[in-house]
Amino acid sequence: MSSSEKPSIVFIGAGNIATSLAISLYNADCRILQIFSRAIGTAQTLAKKVNAKAINSISNIDNSADYYFICVPDRVIKGVTDELENINGIVVHTSGSTDISILSKFSKYGVFYPFQTFSKNRIIPLND
Repeated sequence: MSSSEKPSIVFIGAGNIATSLAISLYNADCRILQIFSRAIGTAQTLAKKVNAKAINSISNIDNSADYYFICVPDRVIKGVTDELENINGIVVHTSGSTDISILSKFSKYGVFYPFQTFSKNRIIPLND
């Protein structure tokens, strides 16, 4: 990604933190490519807000994104990472209690853990 290109992002999960981050990053001029949720209606609701594609199958995740935000309950992070294949972008999870090593199969990974409570009804600007 060159500095003139908008970063592209895939969100895995469509709950409170995914909703807040996706909308905030979309408003900051990032390209949200996809929203994944096993419940397609949940993915569609968020995808409409950020001009993204809703998907409900991990195998349909676009592997060309710059960033992948795993925003799912802690108990399913491992299962999600096991299913993700051929990812070249930066993969992060948003759990404060899950070790970073759960992402070690990826070449670029990290934890994005904001010290903030998130709600679908209150979007927090990135500068707060």
